[in-house]
Amino acid sequence: MIKELFQKEDRVSFSDFVRYALYGPNGYYKKDITIEHKNDFHTSPLISKLFGATIGNFFSKIILEKFPTNTVSIIELGSNDGRLISDILDFFSEHHLDIYERLEVFILETNSSLKKKLINNLQSHQDLIVLVDSINTIKSKTKKGIVFCNELFDALPFNRCIVKNGKCFQINLLANQDGISGKEEEADKNLIKFINRFNLKMKEDLFFELPSSEYETIFKDLSQQLDETFFLISDYGDKSNYFSVSSDPLGTARCFYKHQVSRNFYENIFSQDITHDVNFSLLSQIASCYGFKEIAFVSQAKFLLGNNILDIYDNYDDSEKLKLGQGLKELVSPNLLGEKFKFLFLESSLC
Repeated sequence: MIKELFQKEDRVSFSDFVRYALYGPNGYYKKDITIEHKNDFHTSPLISKLFGATIGNFFSKIILEKFPTNTVSIIELGSNDGRLISDILDFFSEHHLDIYERLEVFILETNSSLKKKLINNLQSHQDLIVLVDSINTIKSKTKKGIVFCNELFDALPFNRCIVKNGKCFQINLLANQDGISGKEEEADKNLIKFINRFNLKMKEDLFFELPSSEYETIFKDLSQQLDETFFLISDYGDKSNYFSVSSDPLGTARCFYKHQVSRNFYENIFSQDITHDVNFSLLSQIASCYGFKEIAFVSQAKFLLGNNILDIYDNYDDSEKLKLGQGLKELVSPNLLGEKFKFLFLESSLC
Protein backbone atom coordinates (compact mmCIF):
# COMPACT_ATOMS: atom_id res chain seq x y z
CA MET A 1 0.00 0.00 0.00
CA ILE A 2 2.87 2.36 0.74
CA LYS A 3 3.96 2.07 -2.93
CA GLU A 4 1.03 4.31 -3.84
CA LEU A 5 2.94 7.16 -2.24
CA PHE A 6 5.69 6.84 -4.85
CA GLN A 7 3.54 6.49 -7.96
CA LYS A 8 4.21 10.03 -9.22
CA GLU A 9 7.70 10.70 -7.77
CA ASP A 10 10.70 8.65 -6.74
CA ARG A 11 11.03 10.57 -3.47
CA VAL A 12 8.59 12.25 -1.11
CA SER A 13 9.02 14.61 1.82
CA PHE A 14 8.73 13.37 5.37
CA SER A 15 5.59 15.50 5.82
CA ASP A 16 3.91 13.84 2.81
CA PHE A 17 4.80 10.46 4.28
CA VAL A 18 3.30 11.39 7.67
CA ARG A 19 0.16 12.73 5.99
CA TYR A 20 -0.26 9.50 4.05
CA ALA A 21 0.55 7.23 7.02
CA LEU A 22 -1.88 9.01 9.33
CA TYR A 23 -4.59 10.39 7.05
CA GLY A 24 -4.37 8.45 3.78
CA PRO A 25 -7.02 5.89 2.73
CA ASN A 26 -5.57 3.29 5.12
CA GLY A 27 -4.12 5.81 7.54
CA TYR A 28 -3.81 5.40 11.28
CA TYR A 29 -6.37 8.13 11.98
CA LYS A 30 -8.80 6.72 9.42
CA LYS A 31 -9.29 3.58 11.45
CA ASP A 32 -11.80 2.93 14.20
CA ILE A 33 -9.54 4.06 17.03
CA THR A 34 -11.54 5.64 19.80
CA ILE A 35 -9.38 6.89 22.63
CA GLU A 36 -10.57 4.16 24.98
CA HIS A 37 -9.43 1.39 22.63
CA LYS A 38 -6.30 3.11 21.45
CA ASN A 39 -3.29 1.55 23.12
CA ASP A 40 -0.75 4.10 21.98
CA PHE A 41 -1.18 7.06 24.30
CA HIS A 42 -2.74 8.36 27.50
CA THR A 43 -4.90 11.44 27.05
CA SER A 44 -6.47 13.83 29.56
CA PRO A 45 -10.16 13.52 28.53
CA LEU A 46 -9.92 9.77 29.09
CA ILE A 47 -8.30 10.14 32.51
CA SER A 48 -11.11 12.13 34.11
CA LYS A 49 -14.29 14.04 33.34
CA LEU A 50 -12.85 16.75 35.58
CA PHE A 51 -10.73 17.82 32.61
CA GLY A 52 -13.77 18.64 30.45
CA ALA A 53 -15.71 20.11 33.37
CA THR A 54 -12.88 22.53 34.15
CA ILE A 55 -12.62 23.60 30.52
CA GLY A 56 -16.40 24.11 30.60
CA ASN A 57 -16.01 26.31 33.66
CA PHE A 58 -13.38 28.37 31.84
CA PHE A 59 -15.65 28.74 28.82
CA SER A 60 -18.57 29.82 31.02
CA LYS A 61 -16.54 32.80 32.26
CA ILE A 62 -15.83 33.89 28.69
CA ILE A 63 -19.43 33.48 27.60
CA LEU A 64 -20.87 35.38 30.56
CA GLU A 65 -18.45 38.26 29.96
CA LYS A 66 -18.29 38.40 26.16
CA PHE A 67 -21.59 36.84 25.05
CA PRO A 68 -23.99 37.49 27.97
CA THR A 69 -27.25 37.12 26.06
CA ASN A 70 -26.72 36.02 22.46
CA THR A 71 -26.37 32.63 20.83
CA VAL A 72 -22.78 31.48 21.03
CA SER A 73 -20.94 28.91 18.94
CA ILE A 74 -18.63 26.29 20.43
CA ILE A 75 -16.43 24.48 17.93
CA GLU A 76 -14.27 21.44 18.61
CA LEU A 77 -11.58 20.53 16.10
CA GLY A 78 -10.74 16.83 16.09
CA SER A 79 -13.32 15.40 18.47
CA ASN A 80 -12.46 11.71 18.23
CA ASP A 81 -15.39 9.94 19.93
CA GLY A 82 -16.81 13.08 21.56
CA ARG A 83 -15.65 12.36 25.10
CA LEU A 84 -14.31 15.85 25.79
CA ILE A 85 -17.15 17.90 24.31
CA SER A 86 -19.63 15.64 26.11
CA ASP A 87 -18.02 16.40 29.48
CA ILE A 88 -18.02 20.12 28.67
CA LEU A 89 -21.70 20.10 27.72
CA ASP A 90 -22.56 18.03 30.80
CA PHE A 91 -20.99 20.77 32.90
CA PHE A 92 -23.05 23.46 31.15
CA SER A 93 -26.32 21.54 31.46
CA GLU A 94 -25.73 20.93 35.19
CA HIS A 95 -24.28 24.30 36.24
CA HIS A 96 -25.13 26.88 33.55
CA LEU A 97 -28.42 25.93 31.98
CA ASP A 98 -28.85 29.55 30.84
CA ILE A 99 -25.72 29.18 28.70
CA TYR A 100 -26.48 25.63 27.59
CA GLU A 101 -29.83 26.63 26.10
CA ARG A 102 -28.27 29.19 23.75
CA LEU A 103 -25.36 27.15 22.47
CA GLU A 104 -24.79 25.92 18.94
CA VAL A 105 -22.08 23.26 18.86
CA PHE A 106 -20.05 22.34 15.79
CA ILE A 107 -17.86 19.25 15.84
CA LEU A 108 -15.22 18.62 13.22
CA GLU A 109 -14.24 14.97 12.97
CA THR A 110 -13.09 13.59 9.62
CA ASN A 111 -12.95 9.93 10.65
CA SER A 112 -16.23 8.53 9.33
CA SER A 113 -16.00 5.38 11.45
CA LEU A 114 -15.84 7.49 14.60
CA LYS A 115 -18.83 9.67 13.76
CA LYS A 116 -21.34 6.96 14.70
CA LYS A 117 -19.73 6.56 18.11
CA LEU A 118 -19.51 10.30 18.49
CA ILE A 119 -23.24 10.68 17.83
CA ASN A 120 -23.99 7.86 20.26
CA ASN A 121 -21.85 9.41 23.02
CA LEU A 122 -23.59 12.77 22.54
CA GLN A 123 -27.18 11.54 22.47
CA SER A 124 -28.15 13.62 25.49
CA HIS A 125 -26.94 16.75 23.66
CA GLN A 126 -27.97 15.82 20.12
CA ASP A 127 -30.25 18.84 19.65
CA LEU A 128 -27.22 21.15 19.92
CA ILE A 129 -24.77 19.21 17.76
CA VAL A 130 -23.85 19.85 14.13
CA LEU A 131 -21.20 17.59 12.58
CA VAL A 132 -18.98 19.21 9.96
CA ASP A 133 -16.24 17.92 7.67
CA SER A 134 -14.21 21.11 7.54
CA ILE A 135 -13.95 24.54 9.14
CA ASN A 136 -15.25 26.06 5.92
CA THR A 137 -18.60 24.28 6.30
CA ILE A 138 -19.32 25.80 9.72
CA LYS A 139 -22.36 28.06 9.49
CA SER A 140 -22.40 30.00 12.72
CA LYS A 141 -25.47 32.20 13.28
CA THR A 142 -23.49 34.90 15.06
CA LYS A 143 -19.97 34.32 13.60
CA LYS A 144 -18.75 34.59 17.18
CA GLY A 145 -17.62 31.81 19.43
CA ILE A 146 -15.14 29.58 21.19
CA VAL A 147 -12.91 27.10 19.38
CA PHE A 148 -10.90 24.42 21.13
CA CYS A 149 -8.82 21.37 20.37
CA ASN A 150 -6.96 18.80 22.42
CA GLU A 151 -3.89 17.08 21.00
CA LEU A 152 -4.59 18.20 17.44
CA PHE A 153 -1.47 20.09 16.38
CA ASP A 154 0.94 17.34 17.48
CA ALA A 155 -0.90 14.98 15.12
CA LEU A 156 -0.55 17.16 12.01
CA PRO A 157 2.05 16.38 9.30
CA PHE A 158 5.54 17.79 9.76
CA ASN A 159 8.98 17.78 8.16
CA ARG A 160 12.15 16.56 9.87
CA CYS A 161 15.08 18.89 9.27
CA ILE A 162 18.64 19.46 10.41
CA VAL A 163 21.21 22.23 9.94
CA LYS A 164 24.78 21.25 9.09
CA ASN A 165 27.55 23.77 8.40
CA GLY A 166 24.99 26.53 8.07
CA LYS A 167 22.88 24.70 5.48
CA CYS A 168 19.41 23.28 6.12
CA PHE A 169 18.58 19.73 5.10
CA GLN A 170 15.27 17.87 5.16
CA ILE A 171 14.50 14.18 5.37
CA ASN A 172 13.07 12.82 2.14
CA LEU A 173 11.88 9.26 1.65
CA LEU A 174 13.03 6.95 -1.12
CA ALA A 175 11.56 3.62 -2.11
CA ASN A 176 13.89 0.62 -2.31
CA GLN A 177 13.72 -3.16 -2.46
CA ASP A 178 13.43 -3.41 1.31
CA GLY A 179 10.66 -0.81 1.57
CA ILE A 180 11.45 2.84 2.22
CA SER A 181 14.30 4.74 3.80
CA GLY A 182 15.01 8.32 4.81
CA LYS A 183 17.75 10.47 3.31
CA GLU A 184 19.05 13.93 4.20
CA GLU A 185 18.73 16.24 1.21
CA GLU A 186 19.03 19.99 0.82
CA ALA A 187 15.82 21.68 2.00
CA ASP A 188 13.51 22.84 -0.76
CA LYS A 189 12.80 26.51 -1.37
CA ASN A 190 9.40 26.44 0.37
CA LEU A 191 10.94 25.22 3.62
CA ILE A 192 13.69 27.83 3.41
CA LYS A 193 11.07 30.50 2.72
CA PHE A 194 9.10 29.37 5.78
CA ILE A 195 12.21 29.48 7.98
CA ASN A 196 13.10 32.98 6.79
CA ARG A 197 9.53 34.23 7.08
CA PHE A 198 9.40 33.47 10.80
CA ASN A 199 13.10 34.16 11.42
CA LEU A 200 13.53 30.73 12.99
CA LYS A 201 16.74 29.94 14.84
CA MET A 202 18.10 26.42 14.69
CA LYS A 203 21.09 24.88 16.41
CA GLU A 204 23.61 22.98 14.32
CA ASP A 205 23.42 19.18 14.18
CA LEU A 206 20.09 18.91 16.00
CA PHE A 207 17.03 17.52 14.25
CA PHE A 208 13.91 19.67 14.48
CA GLU A 209 10.36 19.53 13.15
CA LEU A 210 8.76 22.05 10.80
CA PRO A 211 4.95 21.99 10.60
CA SER A 212 3.34 21.52 7.23
CA SER A 213 0.61 23.66 5.66
CA GLU A 214 -2.18 22.41 7.96
CA TYR A 215 -1.10 24.77 10.75
CA GLU A 216 -1.76 27.84 8.64
CA THR A 217 -4.89 26.43 7.03
CA ILE A 218 -6.60 26.10 10.42
CA PHE A 219 -6.04 29.73 11.41
CA LYS A 220 -6.79 31.03 7.93
CA ASP A 221 -10.10 29.17 7.72
CA LEU A 222 -11.16 30.22 11.22
CA SER A 223 -10.41 33.86 10.44
CA GLN A 224 -12.66 33.63 7.39
CA GLN A 225 -15.54 31.88 9.15
CA LEU A 226 -15.72 33.80 12.43
CA ASP A 227 -15.53 37.50 13.26
CA GLU A 228 -14.79 37.06 16.95
CA THR A 229 -12.97 33.97 18.16
CA PHE A 230 -11.52 32.65 21.39
CA PHE A 231 -9.28 29.68 20.68
CA LEU A 232 -8.05 27.29 23.40
CA ILE A 233 -5.32 24.84 22.39
CA SER A 234 -4.13 21.97 24.59
CA ASP A 235 -1.15 19.89 23.56
CA TYR A 236 2.27 18.62 24.57
CA GLY A 237 5.30 20.76 23.77
CA ASP A 238 6.71 24.06 24.95
CA LYS A 239 7.96 27.48 23.91
CA SER A 240 11.53 27.93 22.77
CA ASN A 241 13.75 30.76 21.46
CA TYR A 242 15.34 28.16 19.23
CA PHE A 243 13.09 26.20 16.98
CA SER A 244 13.98 22.82 18.44
CA VAL A 245 12.13 22.26 21.72
CA SER A 246 14.30 19.31 22.69
CA SER A 247 17.90 18.78 23.73
CA ASP A 248 17.73 15.36 22.07
CA PRO A 249 19.86 15.52 18.91
CA LEU A 250 17.21 13.48 17.10
CA GLY A 251 14.47 16.01 17.89
CA THR A 252 11.02 15.28 19.26
CA ALA A 253 9.58 13.23 16.36
CA ARG A 254 8.58 9.77 17.54
CA CYS A 255 6.18 6.88 17.06
CA PHE A 256 3.76 5.25 19.48
CA TYR A 257 2.95 1.62 18.89
CA LYS A 258 1.20 -0.39 21.61
CA HIS A 259 2.60 1.84 24.36
CA GLN A 260 6.11 1.54 22.96
CA VAL A 261 7.96 4.70 21.92
CA SER A 262 10.43 4.51 19.05
CA ARG A 263 11.79 6.29 16.01
CA ASN A 264 11.04 3.39 13.69
CA PHE A 265 9.05 5.66 11.41
CA TYR A 266 9.05 3.24 8.49
CA GLU A 267 7.81 0.21 10.40
CA ASN A 268 4.23 -0.60 11.40
CA ILE A 269 3.02 1.97 8.87
CA PHE A 270 -0.72 2.69 9.24
CA SER A 271 -0.69 0.95 12.64
CA GLN A 272 1.29 3.45 14.71
CA ASP A 273 0.96 7.08 15.66
CA ILE A 274 3.64 9.50 14.43
CA THR A 275 3.89 12.66 16.45
CA HIS A 276 6.09 15.54 17.62
CA ASP A 277 6.14 18.16 20.35
CA VAL A 278 4.40 21.39 19.43
CA ASN A 279 6.59 24.48 19.38
CA PHE A 280 4.12 26.95 20.87
CA SER A 281 6.32 29.94 20.04
CA LEU A 282 5.96 29.20 16.34
CA LEU A 283 2.29 28.23 16.70
CA SER A 284 1.56 31.64 18.23
CA GLN A 285 3.54 33.38 15.48
CA ILE A 286 1.59 31.60 12.76
CA ALA A 287 -1.70 32.42 14.49
CA SER A 288 -0.77 36.11 14.63
CA CYS A 289 -0.53 36.18 10.82
CA TYR A 290 -4.29 35.61 10.74
CA GLY A 291 -5.33 38.10 13.39
CA PHE A 292 -4.99 35.96 16.52
CA LYS A 293 -3.42 37.49 19.62
CA GLU A 294 -1.90 35.40 22.39
CA ILE A 295 -3.67 35.97 25.71
CA ALA A 296 -2.07 33.29 27.87
CA PHE A 297 0.31 30.34 27.79
CA VAL A 298 0.37 28.10 30.87
CA SER A 299 0.96 24.52 31.95
CA GLN A 300 -2.00 22.17 32.21
CA ALA A 301 -1.64 22.18 36.00
CA LYS A 302 -1.79 25.96 36.19
CA PHE A 303 -4.76 26.13 33.81
CA LEU A 304 -6.80 23.50 35.64
CA LEU A 305 -6.01 24.76 39.13
CA GLY A 306 -6.61 28.35 38.05
CA ASN A 307 -10.03 27.42 36.71
CA ASN A 308 -11.26 25.74 39.87
CA ILE A 309 -10.75 22.05 39.25
CA LEU A 310 -10.44 21.51 43.02
CA ASP A 311 -13.77 23.26 43.67
CA ILE A 312 -15.41 21.21 40.92
CA TYR A 313 -14.01 18.05 42.50
CA ASP A 314 -15.26 19.09 45.95
CA ASN A 315 -18.81 19.44 44.62
CA TYR A 316 -19.06 15.68 44.09
CA ASP A 317 -20.19 13.32 46.84
CA ASP A 318 -17.69 11.13 48.67
CA SER A 319 -18.23 8.02 46.56
CA GLU A 320 -17.66 9.95 43.34
CA LYS A 321 -14.57 11.62 44.81
CA LEU A 322 -13.05 8.20 45.38
CA LYS A 323 -13.43 7.48 41.67
CA LEU A 324 -12.09 10.87 40.58
CA GLY A 325 -9.19 11.29 43.00
CA GLN A 326 -6.50 9.43 41.07
CA GLY A 327 -7.45 11.12 37.81
CA LEU A 328 -7.24 14.52 39.46
CA LYS A 329 -3.73 13.73 40.62
CA GLU A 330 -2.65 12.63 37.14
CA LEU A 331 -4.05 15.77 35.51
CA VAL A 332 -2.28 18.29 37.75
CA SER A 333 0.82 16.52 39.07
CA PRO A 334 4.05 18.08 37.70
CA ASN A 335 5.54 14.60 37.41
CA LEU A 336 2.61 13.28 35.35
CA LEU A 337 0.57 15.39 32.91
CA GLY A 338 0.52 18.70 34.79
CA GLU A 339 3.70 20.09 33.23
CA LYS A 340 3.94 17.93 30.11
CA PHE A 341 0.84 19.49 28.56
CA LYS A 342 0.38 23.20 27.88
CA PHE A 343 -2.56 25.48 27.15
CA LEU A 344 -2.37 28.32 24.63
CA PHE A 345 -5.25 30.81 24.65
CA LEU A 346 -5.75 33.07 21.65
CA GLU A 347 -8.23 35.79 20.74
CA SER A 348 -9.19 37.18 17.35
CA SER A 349 -11.64 39.99 16.62
CA LEU A 350 -12.51 42.07 13.57
CA CYS A 351 -13.95 44.78 15.81
